[in-house]
Amino acid sequence: MKSVELYPGIHSSVLGFGCAPILGAVGATESHRAIEIALEHGVNHFDLARSYGYGDAERFVGRVLAKKRHSVRIATKFGIRANWKAKILRPIKPIVRRFKQRHASFDRPTVQPTFRYAADRFHDRVPIDAKHLESSLNESLRALRTDFVDFLLIHEPDAFIEQWEDVFSAAARLKKAGKVRCFGLATPNPFSGMHECYLDQFDVLQFAKPSTLSDYSQLIDERGSQNNVIFSPLRNRGDASAINELIRIRNDFQKSVILCTMFNPNHIEANIRALE
Repeated sequence: MKSVELYPGIHSSVLGFGCAPILGAVGATESHRAIEIALEHGVNHFDLARSYGYGDAERFVGRVLAKKRHSVRIATKFGIRANWKAKILRPIKPIVRRFKQRHASFDRPTVQPTFRYAADRFHDRVPIDAKHLESSLNESLRALRTDFVDFLLIHEPDAFIEQWEDVFSAAARLKKAGKVRCFGLATPNPFSGMHECYLDQFDVLQFAKPSTLSDYSQLIDERGSQNNVIFSPLRNRGDASAINELIRIRNDFQKSVILCTMFNPNHIEANIRALE
């Protein structure tokens, strides 16, 4: 698997593993198997957040990757967290999952659904400030069984970050302390204008593939030669096959990681072949 240097000294596989469904839509056995297959094929970039798996994904992935920490890159986020409703849901998640699988249509769409914010009835937004950044990071480190994360990202802020100077100062302190290697922003659209005054101060940007051809062309012009993480790569792909779309994005953003949610072994191997 080819790699890119997203930040000096941090080399990630060009194909990243999106962990959002772990212990949510996808159970423990299937999740563990998918991670192991990805690792066997050279995928080393794992994308997490405090909210993923209704708050359980970090702890699960931390256990799976504990003995491989030296060879993997872990990204996590702060800004959205699972709330008390998610904790109540925890014991019945396997039952809900089996019910959905039993009643799922066999004619599922091949195009990924339109992006929506992660905050919903089971999640709350966290104030984007220095205090919550550090406390959220410490919770992530404990869950992940590690002393540091390679990437810490602000998770889809839905408003201008009022205390952005304090946030960047806190991130710099955490980087100096060795708890964070790279500080970034995860957002569906980096060019909405919302974060314009501080956007270039982030070490890396993680964003969704644009929904229109004109926005995609603009993104190539502005970010095509820079280091990025691109998620939801297969949404609105038109007539292109999934594999051709991945190849297209790879060619257009050669210094970027393409983040895929992939738990079917055949899909994992096909994505890896496409990006080798």
